[in-house]
Amino acid sequence: MKMHLEQAAFRSAAQALLCVMAISGVLASRECFAQGEVTPAVEQLYADAREAQGRGDTASAIEKYREMIKLAPHLAEAYNNLGMLYYQQRDFAHAEQTLKRGLQLNTQMPTASTMLGLSYLAMGMNEQAEPLLRKALKANPTDDNLEISLVRALVGEKKYQESLTLLDHYLQRNPQDQDAWYLAGKVHLQ
Repeated sequence: MKMHLEQAAFRSAAQALLCVMAISGVLASRECFAQGEVTPAVEQLYADAREAQGRGDTASAIEKYREMIKLAPHLAEAYNNLGMLYYQQRDFAHAEQTLKRGLQLNTQMPTASTMLGLSYLAMGMNEQAEPLLRKALKANPTDDNLEISLVRALVGEKKYQESLTLLDHYLQRNPQDQDAWYLAGKVHLQ
């Protein structure tokens, strides 16, 4: 009985530690305590996935995150990390599906929102991309990549005047960006 209580106490302490780690962004889910999903096996899969990423083995990292999600289907940041890998592989359809699920579990993941918006943009889904990119740009107004991505979404929606306003702002900071000047010329012709 004493051994069982010690194991239960250890497991509770380990889960509490993992939830604290989650808050700091190492391994996160707001539902750690409720779901009891953060187990030593999940923690090992996370470590294995990060190691695979570190050595550039994206396929192994993807597989580890998939296994992790099977064991801990409410671990929102596992979806975020898997979605990021899909995005990096230019597998935008899987990135969209994965990131949307993660955001259903935890709406407070700005990187997942941003990658979802960029995935939509890459798939030509400008109307879906626009609000996500706006939100991301509002949170980080000096991010040139976000700003030019939002411009591209607006152009795709034929919102030319607003895209020119943002493009002018972007070009003030990036006067050497020839692609942006070309885009500005195309928009002016519209």
